[in-house]
Amino acid sequence: MTEPKIKNVSKLENFQGFEGEQFTHFFVEQYAFPKQILSEITLESCIFKQVDFTNLQIQEITLRDIIFEECDFTGFDFSKCYIERVTFKNCKFTGSNFNLAIVKNTTFDQSKLTYTNFSEAKLTHVTFKCSDMKEISFMRCTFSKIIISECDLEKSDFLETSLKNIDLSDSNIFGIRFDISSMRGAILSREQCSIFATLFDIQVK
Repeated sequence: MTEPKIKNVSKLENFQGFEGEQFTHFFVEQYAFPKQILSEITLESCIFKQVDFTNLQIQEITLRDIIFEECDFTGFDFSKCYIERVTFKNCKFTGSNFNLAIVKNTTFDQSKLTYTNFSEAKLTHVTFKCSDMKEISFMRCTFSKIIISECDLEKSDFLETSLKNIDLSDSNIFGIRFDISSMRGAILSREQCSIFATLFDIQVK
C-alpha cells in the first residue's frame, strides 16, 4: 500500500475554513468547522489534527495524500467521494456514509467506525486495523487487497461482498451477516470455524 505523499506543508494559525475548490499543502490543528455546505472540494497534501468536521457538508469531496489524526467525522457524508493515499488515525466515523465511494491505498487505524455505511463502495489496498467496526455495512462492496486486523466486526454486514483471501482470524466476527458466497475463501481461526460449523449444523471431530 502506498503511503500519503506529503511535503512542504504550512501550518495555518488563523484557519477560517475552506475557500475555493482546492485546498493543498496545509497543516490544520484544533479547529471545529461551523455549519457550512460546500461542493466539489479537493483536499491534497495536507495534515489535519484534532479537527471537527461534523458540521460540514461537502458534496463530491476528493481526498488525496492526507493524514487525519484524532479528527471527528461523526455522521459525515462521504458518499460518491474519491479517497486515495489517506491515513485516518484515531478518528471517529460513527454513522458516517461512504456509499458508492472509491477508496484506494488508505488506512483506518485505531478508529471508531460503528454504524458506518460502506455499501456499494469500491475499496482497493485498504487497511482497517485495531478499530471498532461494530454494525458496519459492507453490503455489495467490491474488495481488492483488503487487510482487516484486530478489529471488532460484531454484527457487521458483508452480504453480497466477497471476503476471499481476507484474514479475519484475529478480529471479532460474532454475529456478522453474510451469505455463502461472501465467506467463500475467507481466512478464519479454528475457533471461528467452529462457530460457523454450528451455524450450518456441521459436526467437527
